[in-house]
Amino acid sequence: MKIGIIGAGNVGGTLGKTWAAEGHEVIYGVRNPDDPKYNDLIAATQNGRTLSVTETLVWGQILLLAVPVAALPEIFAQADLRDKILIDANNRFNTPADSKGSLAEDIQAMAPDAHVVKAFNTIGANHMTGRRSDVEPATMFICGDNAPAKLKVIGLASDAGFEPLDCGPLSNAHLLEAMALLWIDLMRRGMGRDIAFKLIHRST
Repeated sequence: MKIGIIGAGNVGGTLGKTWAAEGHEVIYGVRNPDDPKYNDLIAATQNGRTLSVTETLVWGQILLLAVPVAALPEIFAQADLRDKILIDANNRFNTPADSKGSLAEDIQAMAPDAHVVKAFNTIGANHMTGRRSDVEPATMFICGDNAPAKLKVIGLASDAGFEPLDCGPLSNAHLLEAMALLWIDLMRRGMGRDIAFKLIHRST
């Protein structure tokens, strides 16, 4: 798949490298594509490259949003996002009074013609490096309203080494965002970043 990653920080850069290694086409959309600070990331991303944010929005079939939320309205105004799949991997600590109920739903309101899927927000970027044989895969919680879009993101979660779990409609995104806050709190309380949520099925 053609995956445009808006931003090139820890989450965007790690997932970009991981998906490229799985055979996906990856482009990072950044403010200054020629900035040498991206050289190491591009070198580590199989066939990866940088383009402007606008070019990446147009090119990508799936767009991972890995930039500060405050920048999204300006970013969304740069291209037609109709039928694009937007993966919301963001979290926020303060919910505005005019929120639709979750950050993901607010993003859907900003881009009503796109398909927003909430994913990759309940774990640290250090766990997004792909399949590993030495650890049990963590659960990746995913929700969204468009079934085909959600299935594609579920596939990308599997490619990144997770056990995907369909958590229903986008209206459940607030539950995933709360899990992210719990993960952050546990990490800050001394458990460190090497923690992950795992859903266990037990027979009765």
